[in-house]
Amino acid sequence: MKTIAPLAQLISRATNLRPSNRLLLNAEAWSHAACCERMRVDRNGSVLAILSLSLPKQLQTSRNIDCLTEFLADRLRITDSFGWQPDGRLGVLLPDTPLRGAELVAREILEFINTNEYRTTIEISMYPLPSHADLAAHVGDSEMAPGVEQPQVLAFQSSAESVDRLFAVPLPIWKRLIDISGASVGLLAASPLMLVVAAAVATTSKGGAFFVQEREGLGGRRFKMYKFRSMIRDSDSLKAKLRRHSVQDGPAFKMHRDPRVTKIGRLLRVTSLDELPQL
Repeated sequence: MKTIAPLAQLISRATNLRPSNRLLLNAEAWSHAACCERMRVDRNGSVLAILSLSLPKQLQTSRNIDCLTEFLADRLRITDSFGWQPDGRLGVLLPDTPLRGAELVAREILEFINTNEYRTTIEISMYPLPSHADLAAHVGDSEMAPGVEQPQVLAFQSSAESVDRLFAVPLPIWKRLIDISGASVGLLAASPLMLVVAAAVATTSKGGAFFVQEREGLGGRRFKMYKFRSMIRDSDSLKAKLRRHSVQDGPAFKMHRDPRVTKIGRLLRVTSLDELPQL
């Protein structure tokens, strides 16, 4: 017992000495903590619940934030953490907490805020995503349980895109400025060549000069990617007929000597000139 006593004292001191100003993380620290918890889940196979509180601007006073911080410091476990997310919402990290437990904490937060004047929303995200069966059972139970009256709302995010966005670490401003400056210089220098390529693509085959596709970037954020068109118009409609010639399994499609690629398109792909519009 003598060897355990010092450990118990340390735990007791750590539990009692929890200043609220230390626990309210800024956006950078919160993103770092979220990534650490995600890696912990990937390593030990546990779960992570994330609460994202959208607090109306009318309630974002220093006094209200201090009161909410004190409440969270008293309510949450020592292993939990909370702070400002990059998007301006208040985020709560609940390690080893299933969906039901996360919903319980979220409802208690809404009860503490207790306002019917302004819309307050708490979004619940789980990592990894629960199975469809578990989610269906949870939704069924929630419908029978007493809900939270509007305008206080609980919402569950069930898409990988919405969850991945929470773990995205925002780029520093200086890095963003360098990217924009470099791309601007590159566009200016390559603009004469790009005009020639665009004219060649548009005049040698039917269709526009650019190929546009929606992609996912940092944190699952969607953006439009632009490339010079290297295939014939409506090339996707021929993919089903050519599927048996694909050299890749699954949804990916790739084949040698693809007949959909135009003559100018082959040259663009070999020289990688089709990538220039991505600047």
